[in-house]
Amino acid sequence: MRFNGIIAFAIVGIVVGSTPAAAAKIKISYSFVYDRIRPEPQKNVRVTLNHDVAIEEGGKVNEGVTRAAGPFSDSLKMGAKLGNGEWDVISEKQLQRTWDQMQSTLVLTITMVDDKSCKLDLKWTLKEGFNEYKFRRITDGTTAFFTEPKVQSTSCSIQ
Repeated sequence: MRFNGIIAFAIVGIVVGSTPAAAAKIKISYSFVYDRIRPEPQKNVRVTLNHDVAIEEGGKVNEGVTRAAGPFSDSLKMGAKLGNGEWDVISEKQLQRTWDQMQSTLVLTITMVDDKSCKLDLKWTLKEGFNEYKFRRITDGTTAFFTEPKVQSTSCSIQ
């Protein structure tokens, strides 16, 4: 079980400083709908995000994310280390990705089902003192205010 082995090795690597023996690639995708409150109110804005995640030897995580809404899209690449608060091992079969956003936090929980498949759960939480979600717009990079995203679909696979 390649993913399971990576998770188990990653836990050991974080705890005792050893190096994982293999690497895993995870593809996750999710779509959600929310309403833009301001500026320019708009109902039912549909957004799809695709993450390509590679967990490398030593617990290094490389992540590429593409967001798309209608004809618009943007992307970013970043790196992290397992156990740094962005990417964490929460059990032998689960990884958790935490996005610290402007007025909210998004937690992605990836649960291994078998060697090739996984399950993705998402949860947005507003930070204290806020009652709306503030996100960067895909169209022009400016920020806008939205209702809570409502997940429409998810997919998760291990390669």
